[in-house]
Amino acid sequence: MGRRKALLLTIAITITAGMMILFGTSSDCEYLIKNETEKYFSGILIEKKRENGIPLMVLSDHGKFKNISLHGETTGARAFLKIGDSIVKKAGELNLTIFRNNTMYTHDLRYNCQELTNNL
Repeated sequence: MGRRKALLLTIAITITAGMMILFGTSSDCEYLIKNETEKYFSGILIEKKRENGIPLMVLSDHGKFKNISLHGETTGARAFLKIGDSIVKKAGELNLTIFRNNTMYTHDLRYNCQELTNNL
């Protein structure tokens, strides 16, 4: 029975370590959420693309172009967005305000590390 417990403990530790490496630690998550919360951007979505596997949105704001990443965002905000949408992300918030065809949508942002740390 002792060997079986040791084996199960080893497997549990290995899985936990693997998840921490794959998804990061809670302090990594806190850092990501803090940075994402502090971001401010606005503009008109003119392109959705990938660079080095990272999904990006290209916004045009008064003739200036910005590449915005929502990498790790899990609610499908990027998929919801359409070319021509006007987007605002205020600093201090984790949601997008989207204007499309005279209608305003608000999309709450969540990130994959939040799901992991909430379930531990």
